[in-house]
Amino acid sequence: MSKLLVKWASFGYREQEIRTAIVFGKKGENVIIVLKNDEVLAIGKNQDGCLGTGNEGEVKELTRIEILCTHKIEGFVCGGNVSNYPSIFAISGSGSVFSWGQNMYGQLGLGTRQYTTVPTKISGSLKGKRVVQVACGAEHTLALTSEGEVYAFGRNYCGQLGLGTTADNLSRPQRLGGLLDGKIVTSVACQHSSSFALLHSGEIYSWGNNTNGRLGSSSTAGKKLSPCKVIGLEGVLISQIVCGAYFTLALSDDGKLFSWGENFDGQLGNGTTEHVKRPAIISTEMGKVREVAATHDKSHPCAAITEKNQVYIWGSVNGKTIETPMLTFLSSLDDVFTVFYPPVNYQQFRLKITKVENNQKGSTIIERFRKEFDNPETADYAFIFEGKKIHVHKIFLTIGSDVFKKKFLGDWDDSRKKY
Repeated sequence: MSKLLVKWASFGYREQEIRTAIVFGKKGENVIIVLKNDEVLAIGKNQDGCLGTGNEGEVKELTRIEILCTHKIEGFVCGGNVSNYPSIFAISGSGSVFSWGQNMYGQLGLGTRQYTTVPTKISGSLKGKRVVQVACGAEHTLALTSEGEVYAFGRNYCGQLGLGTTADNLSRPQRLGGLLDGKIVTSVACQHSSSFALLHSGEIYSWGNNTNGRLGSSSTAGKKLSPCKVIGLEGVLISQIVCGAYFTLALSDDGKLFSWGENFDGQLGNGTTEHVKRPAIISTEMGKVREVAATHDKSHPCAAITEKNQVYIWGSVNGKTIETPMLTFLSSLDDVFTVFYPPVNYQQFRLKITKVENNQKGSTIIERFRKEFDNPETADYAFIFEGKKIHVHKIFLTIGSDVFKKKFLGDWDDSRKKY
């Protein structure tokens, strides 16, 4: 469990009894924990009822959040102004999402614009859907389903909902279409008023506010109302994206780190404080990176941990600007966001899926992939071996074999042919 919980040692629970927790607030003064017996408990300053206990004012003793105790809550996401007026989302094991807190622009997805102190289940177009991830901007929210679809709600003055309009304050989840139609999204992330989607193919799409190149797209407009492809990453398979308030970091599957957007505090890690409009690689001196992290709080640094478990930081570090990644004595990314004030949970929670939620319920992903082997109806390539045609899937070969990955992503003539 994160060192963030050390200050709450009076809980009296052993580490193995706590399934998950979130710490948030101006001074890290609010905490919600979930025990392995599904009890959800809160304690802290509870500004404006942000703890979800149904009332306002300080909660001095661990108090049950009754409505969440029967839903096997697996994780939380804190959006908006996490210091003073946060919006909180709780994701259950079944993929249902409960929200409460700040809701001035409909960012809770509840069909209203009223602040609420009671966790309320998001329904509407998400009813019956299994949400695996929630990402928050300053005043807008994205929800990703197990089917790879993206739903958006909240403020939209810069087109950050990706719906093709600037119709504002949309309080019900709306599914994104356009260039995302027919594509499988595996992860979402939000800047202050911009949004990003990482596809199964390793491509990134962005939309919303494009000031100072925040979107990393080919568009030069101040805003982009619909998803557009981030350029400059051709031939690169991205495996992780994270956002600060006005910038984005993207990690490739081979451990290279790219950044773009605003750079006032050196948060792009490129040795300057100049803004970057297209993805540019950060120094490879760190070695192969396995995970990267950032928050919307300007006082926090960016951080990365390498394959050798070395932790690097850059950006705003104790009020100083660090323009290139600096090796630390820390041993985890959790430690970074505990040491640097205010202490918070940095991680984007994602619900783990072991079953496929579709017409083939009960079959695992591996079993489904096995059934698709040599299936001419879904295959996109075929090899001829000893006179026999074998149907294959390019994406499976790329993911499962370094040899085929280099061939398909290189200048292999046959990769442009289909049989």
